This record gives sequence, structure tokens and C-alpha cells, in this order.
Amino acid sequence: MTTNNFDSVNENERPSTPETRRDTISAPPRLRRHGTRSALSSDSVIIRKYLYAEIEIENLKKELANCRAENRIHLSTQFKQSDVIVSYKNKISMIQELLFENSESIPNWIYVQLMNTLIVN
Repeated sequence: MTTNNFDSVNENERPSTPETRRDTISAPPRLRRHGTRSALSSDSVIIRKYLYAEIEIENLKKELANCRAENRIHLSTQFKQSDVIVSYKNKISMIQELLFENSESIPNWIYVQLMNTLIVN
């Protein structure tokens, strides 16, 4: 049979824990500023704000340059795609003209299927 050694110990001899402590813990003293001036002078605050603004302006300039570069890439891609679309439309219209001019030499059912396919696209 095991015995609990702490049962026989006097109340005052027990190790103190936050639950068993009887003395009160006081709050730490509040920190106070000495005088009305802050640690930094108003000039240094203004200079710091100015420097942060300069850094922000440089970051925004870089972002603007990146956006312009992306815009140029998108515009060149759009021009290429529009050129391809125009060339396809020209090719389709030329095929339609060839089919129409040679419609009498092409069997009727092939002519109808080809024209339907060209019109749908």
C-alpha cells in the first residue's frame, strides 16, 4: 500500500503554487512619460514619414512599370490574335466563293454539307 507523503505534511510546509498562495501579487507599476515631449522629436517623425513615403512611391513606380509591361504583352497578343481571326475569316470567305462558283460540278449533298459547315463556323 502506498501512502501519499503530502498528506502528513503541515499546511505551511507544502510547496506554494498559485492556487495555494495566500499572499497577493500586486500589479506591476505603470510606466509614465517624463515631460510632454515624446522620445522622438517632431522633426525626426516628419523625416521618417517622408522616407516611408519615398519608399512607397518607389514601390508604386515599380508596380506601374510591371503593369505597363504586362499591358504591352497583352496588346501584342491581342493584335496577333486579331490578325489570325481576320486571316481565318478571309480564308473561309474564299472557300465559300470557290464552293459557290463550282457548285454545279460538286454533288448536291456534298455542297450542302460543306456550306452548312462553313456557315456554322
